[in-house]
Amino acid sequence: MPEKRPRWNRLSATELERERAQVRAKERQLRQRLARQEQAAAGRRLGPQHAHSLDQLRQQVSGMQATALALQARAQQR
Repeated sequence: MPEKRPRWNRLSATELERERAQVRAKERQLRQRLARQEQAAAGRRLGPQHAHSLDQLRQQVSGMQATALALQARAQQR
């Protein structure tokens, strides 16, 4: 089940920056995990399940980046 996002329009700029920092930390963890898995898979032939797992991680990283940018833009508006 996906995480519920807090109502951003009710958060102050400081709270938005704190949320952004948490999202960036999660993104960093996912990027590191992805890099480790890609490095472990280098030179090996990937099965469809492993390739799907890597694709999902890439999508999660991309989503976290988009969320962090949205939070930054929202915080700058205030």
